[in-house]
Amino acid sequence: EFRKYSSGVYTSSNCADRMFPLLPCIIKDFNLDQQCNSPVYPTQKLWYGGDKVQLIMGRNKWSGNNTDAYFAMKGGYPKRSHGHMDIGSFVFDYNGERWSHDIPLPWSYTNATAKMQQYDSSKSYGSLAQGSGRWWFFFTNNLGHSTISVMNGTQGERSNVSDQLVGSSSEKATIESVIEKENEIGGKMNLLPMYSDKLWGIKRTVKMVTDGDEFKKLVIIDEITSQLLNTPEIQWRMLTPASVQTHEDGYQVLTQNGKTMYLKAEYSGNMSAPQYQIWEATTDVIDGWVNPVDRNYTTTKGYHVAGFTTTINRLTSVTITTTLTDNLQNL
Repeated sequence: EFRKYSSGVYTSSNCADRMFPLLPCIIKDFNLDQQCNSPVYPTQKLWYGGDKVQLIMGRNKWSGNNTDAYFAMKGGYPKRSHGHMDIGSFVFDYNGERWSHDIPLPWSYTNATAKMQQYDSSKSYGSLAQGSGRWWFFFTNNLGHSTISVMNGTQGERSNVSDQLVGSSSEKATIESVIEKENEIGGKMNLLPMYSDKLWGIKRTVKMVTDGDEFKKLVIIDEITSQLLNTPEIQWRMLTPASVQTHEDGYQVLTQNGKTMYLKAEYSGNMSAPQYQIWEATTDVIDGWVNPVDRNYTTTKGYHVAGFTTTINRLTSVTITTTLTDNLQNL
């Protein structure tokens, strides 16, 4: 919090009117001299819980420097006030940089609704209804988050074969298990409510692997079961502010501010080999629809989407293991 305050985050144009007035209330009982000069850090490294929106958060240690690594994964469901189609998405910080990101809100929700109404008066950004305007925006749908897209679709949308509401956005992704070992922390979530029109099963595990308290790698494990009638294409997407290149030896290289991370996917089961992709962090959305958001209102400039695509055979279960590390020997 002190880093954010010092960097001006709480007094920026997007946060000043909402966040800064809360700061005195938050810090009124702090010993500021001690926290600034000899900070006392927590000892807990893993937190999980929540009700309608469940979270898993972990870190390797609390040293207050760039050797700290932090991750979080989000569950819940989109049908919430200010909710995004970001179920199963994760953020990841290490070496003083954010590698897996969540796009900051680029504008007010009032402006978002106004822009949507200009483009299509039948759509409302503020509506919680299935398929409403929120499904059209890159920064709110799953294509703009570090999660899975199935058959180039969005989370909790209408079925492609009927008008029935499936993968209902009022159902939620919940924590199934927690990992809390000496050199591994993390957990697994069941994401099926978001994809039940296209899959028979999908679970995501995010865990941090350490050597003592030193970061080794972040591992994302996706267990997916396809349905009988389709061979779904999976897009594994990670939004990042880093530059991304695909290496000929079968991994991606992410770089920012002179620092490097590597991303590699491995798999087991009846599916095609992952094909690495680099998508533009764009305001366009699926099926040729053009997002009505003027680029001057967005904050996607400088972001990329790293990841890969694969196709799963009918009625089969596969496991995709994706690793993020700063050391090639850990891949």
